[in-house]
Amino acid sequence: MRRFNLDILRNELPTTKIPYIIENGSGEHFIWNRQVFTFLSTNKSTGNMFEVVTITGEKNECFPAHLHEKMYESILVTEGVLDIHLENKTLTLNRGDYVLIPPGLSHGYSMQAHRTKILTYTIDGNITEMYQFIGQQYSHSKHPAYISRAETLAKLDLETQFDIKFTDKNSTDSKILYWPSGEGDNVLTGDQLHSLITTQKDTEDNYIVVSTEGPIGDAIVSHYHEKHTETFYCFDGKVTMWVGEQSQEIVLYPGDFLHAPAGTIHSYRFDAHYSKMIGLLVPGLFEPFFRTLGEPYDFTTFPNEPQPLNFEKVIANIDTLDLKFVSHD
Repeated sequence: MRRFNLDILRNELPTTKIPYIIENGSGEHFIWNRQVFTFLSTNKSTGNMFEVVTITGEKNECFPAHLHEKMYESILVTEGVLDIHLENKTLTLNRGDYVLIPPGLSHGYSMQAHRTKILTYTIDGNITEMYQFIGQQYSHSKHPAYISRAETLAKLDLETQFDIKFTDKNSTDSKILYWPSGEGDNVLTGDQLHSLITTQKDTEDNYIVVSTEGPIGDAIVSHYHEKHTETFYCFDGKVTMWVGEQSQEIVLYPGDFLHAPAGTIHSYRFDAHYSKMIGLLVPGLFEPFFRTLGEPYDFTTFPNEPQPLNFEKVIANIDTLDLKFVSHD
């Protein structure tokens, strides 16, 4: 198992699967009309496992109805308001709301606030190549104040080269998965609330997405995973992380993103009175850990007093969890 012992790459996408951080506003930017696509992960940087992109745009910016035959797509609103247009209805997403769009489901979007920003995860696709095809390289993280004219999409070229079909009709019976902010398959571990907003079942084990929130607290035990990659996106507050065999300290503020492939030793601590981060885990095999350590929770925010942890249960089942503890003594 490869273990990483090097300085963490900052604000640059690697071409091999190593730990790196992209700070808010950094990354590779491409612009189409008044939308800016910022690449946080590409197939090259993740070993063809997934891609992560933020999209920032002006009110009324949109993308037409389409579907993907193979690609799963997750969308989380981090700023503003977004309308998701489906075959028979429109969903309005506010900050913190989330949807999972399965293959074959027609969808488009329109931005409904003067600054709207979304975080997107995609699996089994080449979405960053498509954004490069339709856009131009850009040196800013936000959209321009105005443009002289709007560009149209070369739909036939896009359909020929990428996993996209422009249609307002579904080719599947699968449904969209929608979770308002704070909701999900909620599990409590001590004083941290984990909302499983995408489970193994939702993506045929391809990935899970977990929203974790909590108060100022202690660092979790240093550990690594042998079989899955984990990413951390700071949504609110302040998250201090220790990464690699030398426990390099990294502080994440809202909008910062950390990629930790399998073999990366890591730990984190919440350092604000309210912190929240979004985790993408690929593949989705780590879901049983949350259900082993925590308990089902019926509320949408963490309790004021920490609840007991089932850590003994984790130790008893450690051989079935992709979890290796590390001592720095």
